[in-house]
Amino acid sequence: MLDPLSLLGVLADGRFHSGARLAARAGVSRMTVCNAIRRLSDMGLEIDALRGRGYRLRRPVELLRRETILGLLAEAVRARIADLEVHPRIDSTNSALMRQAATGAASGTVCLAEAQSAGRGRRGRGWVSPFGASLYLSLLWRFAHCPAGITGLGLLVAMALARTLRGLGASAVAVKWPNDLVHRGRKLGGILTEMSGEVGRAAGFILLIH
Repeated sequence: MLDPLSLLGVLADGRFHSGARLAARAGVSRMTVCNAIRRLSDMGLEIDALRGRGYRLRRPVELLRRETILGLLAEAVRARIADLEVHPRIDSTNSALMRQAATGAASGTVCLAEAQSAGRGRRGRGWVSPFGASLYLSLLWRFAHCPAGITGLGLLVAMALARTLRGLGASAVAVKWPNDLVHRGRKLGGILTEMSGEVGRAAGFILLIH
C-alpha cells in the first residue's frame, strides 16, 4: 500500500517522474503507483500522465509543513501558539477545534488543512475546499471574560489581513462587509467566527480563515 500523500510529496515540484522510478523509490509495484495516482486524482488534483515520461502535477503545489511554518514565525508569535496541527484532509478546521475546545484544548491552538470535506461558510453554507488550492486555517482563542463587542472580531481580523496583504504588495485588497476579503472585485477569502460560552463569562472563540 502506497500513501498517496507521500507520492504527492515527490510530484509537488511539477516535474515529470517516471512510474518505474516512483515504484522503485517507494518499494512498490507500478500498479500500486497507478492506484495512488488515481486516488490523488479523486482528491481533485490534476495529474498529467504521458507514456515515456511518467506523471506530473499540472499545477505544482507547496505543501503545508508544520516545522517550516513555525520556523518562519516571529518569536513573539510562536510564544502565543500552544499547538499547530497540519492535516492533509479534515472535515472542517473549525469543527475540529470546536471538538478540541470542548475537551480542554489550550488557547492558541491552530489547525490547518490541505483540504476540507465539510468546509463551512457563513449561515451554514458549504465552502468548497479542494486540496492544496487555498489556505484553510482555524485558531482557538480563550477569553477569561468575553467582551460584549466580541462579535465584531471577524471584521477586525479581515481589516488586519487586508492591511497586511496590502503591505506585501497586494494594494487592491479590500474588505467587503461584513468579513470577506476581495481583490479587484473578486472574493479572495472569508473569515468565519464561532463562539462557545456567554458574553461576560469565560468563552472559547474560534476563528476560521479561508
